[in-house]
Amino acid sequence: MKESRSWNLLGEMIYGGDYNPDHWPEEIWIEDVQLMKEAGVNLVSLGIFSWAKLNPAPGVFSFEWFDRVMELLHEGGIKVNLATATASPPAWLWKLHPEIGAIDADGTPFSHGGRQCYTPNSKAFIRYALELTQAIADRYQDHPALVMWHVNNELHGNGPESYGELDAIAFREWLQARYGSIEALNEAWGTTFWSQIYSEWDEIPPPRKLTTGANPSMVLDYKRFFSDAYIDFYRKEAEILRKATPEIPVCTNLMQLYPKIDQFKIIEDCDLAAYDCYPNPIEAPGDFLAISADLTRSLTPDAPWLLMEQVTSQVNWQPPNTIKAPGVMRLWSLSHMARGSDGVMFFQWRQGRFGSEKFHGAMVPNAGPDSRVFREVCELGADLKKLKPVVGSTLQAEIGIFWNWENLWALETSDKAQVFNHTEQIQRLHEACRDLGLYTNFVHPDNPDLSRYRYLILPCTYLLTEAQSKALRDYVEQGGEILVTYYSALVDENEQLYYGKAPLHLRELLGCWVEESDGVESNDHNALCFEDGTEVPCGFICETVKPEAAETLASYRSNWYQGEAVLTRNRFGKGQASYLGSRPAERKGWADVLQRVFDLEGCGHGFAVQPDLDILTRHGAGGERYTFFLNYASENRSVDLGAHEGQDLLTGKALRGELLLEPNDVVVLAELA
Repeated sequence: MKESRSWNLLGEMIYGGDYNPDHWPEEIWIEDVQLMKEAGVNLVSLGIFSWAKLNPAPGVFSFEWFDRVMELLHEGGIKVNLATATASPPAWLWKLHPEIGAIDADGTPFSHGGRQCYTPNSKAFIRYALELTQAIADRYQDHPALVMWHVNNELHGNGPESYGELDAIAFREWLQARYGSIEALNEAWGTTFWSQIYSEWDEIPPPRKLTTGANPSMVLDYKRFFSDAYIDFYRKEAEILRKATPEIPVCTNLMQLYPKIDQFKIIEDCDLAAYDCYPNPIEAPGDFLAISADLTRSLTPDAPWLLMEQVTSQVNWQPPNTIKAPGVMRLWSLSHMARGSDGVMFFQWRQGRFGSEKFHGAMVPNAGPDSRVFREVCELGADLKKLKPVVGSTLQAEIGIFWNWENLWALETSDKAQVFNHTEQIQRLHEACRDLGLYTNFVHPDNPDLSRYRYLILPCTYLLTEAQSKALRDYVEQGGEILVTYYSALVDENEQLYYGKAPLHLRELLGCWVEESDGVESNDHNALCFEDGTEVPCGFICETVKPEAAETLASYRSNWYQGEAVLTRNRFGKGQASYLGSRPAERKGWADVLQRVFDLEGCGHGFAVQPDLDILTRHGAGGERYTFFLNYASENRSVDLGAHEGQDLLTGKALRGELLLEPNDVVVLAELA
C-alpha cells in the first residue's frame, strides 16, 4: 500500500477546473482571472491539450504566451496544476512518424484528429513526449504558481489497445521478461490447445482479430502488458518532473470504473489519487458517484484524494444531454467531499466555442457570468472555503470488497458460464452496502493489511492465487469474517483452472465445494430460501454447493437443484467464512444476504437508515468528526442526531436534536474532540 503523503500544498479545499486559454484571445484571459477570483477558484489545470501550441515543430518550443498566462494566474492568486501536455500528439509528429498511431485488432489504423490515438509502444512518440515534458519542467520548475504536476490525461481512457508491429515487438519483450523462456510461456498459456505451441519469441502475435476466441491466457497477458506500457510511460514523465521539483506532487487523472489500466499499480507512483467523474443524471447518479468515489479513496485509504474533473451542467457525449437541476451540482460536489476528496474541479473553466466538446458544460457557460450556472459555481466556491477544517481528514471503512483489475480482465474474456460485466457484479453489492449505511473500501487481494477490515467480501473473484488464498485463511483464522461469492477462486494467475474441487484453495476454509455452475437466463431465475420462510430471488449464475464442514443458511427454491445449498457458513479458527452460490436479483436481495451473513451492529454511520440519504463521517487527526448529511431524495428527510451535536460548517448554525434536510440539501456537522 502506498505511503500517505501530504499533497495539498494550498492547505484549503481545492476549487477550479481545466483552463484552456489557447482557445481564446488574450483579452479574455484577464476577464477569466477576475471571474476566477469572484468564484473562489484557487487552482486550475493548465495546458492539458496544448502540445501543438507549445511545441509547434520538431525541436521548436513556444512558451511566451504560456508565460503570460502563468503570470496572470499568479498575480490573481490562482495556483496551477501544470500538465505535461502529452495527451494528444500534434499533426507534425504524425507526419514525421506515422507509426506512432494505434492499430485496431483487425489491422485498421487510427487516424490523427482524436485524442490519445497513439500507441505507448512507439519509441518515437515517447521520445518527443519526454522532450516536451523536460522543456516544460525546465521552464516552470521555479514558478511560484506551480503546486502540482498533471501527467498526460486520463491514461488509457480513450486510448485503445494497439495491435501493430511495434506493439508486437514490445509485447514479446514484456513476455520474455515475465517468463524467461519460451517453454515457461507455453506451459503458462497451455499452448498445446489448438496447436498453438511457440518455438521462437518472434512467432508470438498480439491477440488480433481471429476466426475464434483468442487464448484467454494470452488475452490476459496482453491486457497486463498494455496497462504496464501506459504505466511505464507515466513513470518516465513523472521521473522528469520529480527530478526537477521533488517537493511538488505528481499525479494523473484516473477514470474510475474504466477497465483498462491497473490503478492499484499506477498509484504507487502517484502522490495522490485523482479521478474524473461523469454520472448520467437520469441513471441513479448517486450510486455511480458513490462507487467511483469509494474506489478512488481505496487507492490511498489513509489520505484524502482529489476530484479532478466533473461537469457543472451537461455532458456533451451522454445522450440525452441532460442539464443538472438547480442544487444538483452542489449536492454531487459535496458528496465527493463526504467520501474523502479534498477538492472539487471541473472540465472546464470556460465553455468552448469549437470542437467536439462545445456543448459540454463549464464553470463559465456560453451565456457568461450572468447565468444560473455561474451563480451556483460562486455559491459552491463560498461553501468550500467554509469546509477548510475538513482538509486532511479521512473516512474509515469497516468493510473491504475485493477488486483487482487482473481479475476483471480474466473474468470478462469469453468461455465462461455467463457473459460477465465485472463492474456490474460489484455495483449491486456496493449499492446494498450504501443502502445499509455501511462504509466500504475496495481492496486488492495482495493487500498486506486485511486485518484493518471487520469484514471482507469477494465478489466473483475468479482469479485468486494460492498466496492470496493463504492470506484469506490467515485473516479468518485470526477472527476475520468473509463472504465469497459465485465464480470465485477458479483460476490461477495464468488463467488456468485449478485441478480439483472448486474453489480448491478455499475449500477447507469455506467448508464446502462447488460441483457445477449453471448460467441461467434471468436474474430472478430462482430464489434463496431461508429456514424462516424468507425468499431472496436470485439468478445469473446458480451453483450447486456441496457443504462439508459448513452449515447451510439457504437452499434453492426450484429447478432440478431445488433444496441444494446455495448459501453456507463455516466456522474456521476464530472467524467464519460464508459462500454464496448465486447472484441476488436486486440490491435489496444483496442487503438481505449481508444482514444474514454478518453482524452489522455498530457498522456504518450509526444513524437511522433512510432511502436516498447518505450519511458519511470524515475523521481528523485530532479526533474531530465531520459528518456529511446528503439528501438525494425528492422529499424532505429528517434525522435524529441523538447524542451528536455541533455546528453546521456551511451555515454556522448549532445542530442538536432533529435535523431537517430539504431535497438536494447538504449539512456538515462538525464535532470537535
